[in-house]
Amino acid sequence: NKNTFTFLADLQWRVSRRSRFNLSYYRLAPNAHYVLNRTVEFGEHVYPVNVAVNAFFDTDIIRFSYGYAIHTSSKWEAGLSIGVHIVGGSLGISAAGSNGSLNLSDDFGFTAPLPNFGVWGGYAITDRWAVNAEVDYLSLTVGNISGRILAGIATVQYRIIPPLTVAAGFTGLNFKVNAEKERLKGELVWGYNGPSIMAAYTFGRKNW
Repeated sequence: NKNTFTFLADLQWRVSRRSRFNLSYYRLAPNAHYVLNRTVEFGEHVYPVNVAVNAFFDTDIIRFSYGYAIHTSSKWEAGLSIGVHIVGGSLGISAAGSNGSLNLSDDFGFTAPLPNFGVWGGYAITDRWAVNAEVDYLSLTVGNISGRILAGIATVQYRIIPPLTVAAGFTGLNFKVNAEKERLKGELVWGYNGPSIMAAYTFGRKNW
């Protein structure tokens, strides 16, 4: 499927007027049931034509970053960040014949730490309305795993009451991973881009 729904959990700690830490988690787990119209070679098996297969691609993403505001005021702020996306993926397919004559299954898993540098900023339009944006990027090779990541988020938020805000925006994460393991070498290019809606509860003076 080209479209799916997921959730994002995010915790931000403002250590000082200029420093902040962010911890985020989200998961995507699309799956499909499909009758093959051509032969597919995956892992150690060849899946023949007209066989019904079940396919899955589970992805868990944890992001941790530190941001420092180069400029900060009551109306707007802008800064730099350094962090890491830890991408854990598991993908595979399986097929079973109705009479038990066919029983195939292959899966492949990886964990890719993808460091990144970023820029971020926000602007308070009024006491209730504000905009925020952040972009992260880096390309790196560690051992037998190499990766490239481009991520970003832009939101418009509205403060309902001082500690509670709601926001709507656009979120994207696109990465490329080259991984080599025993009996398997692969390249994975993957990403998601789409609208998001959020609610946030804040403690302290910074509500945007």
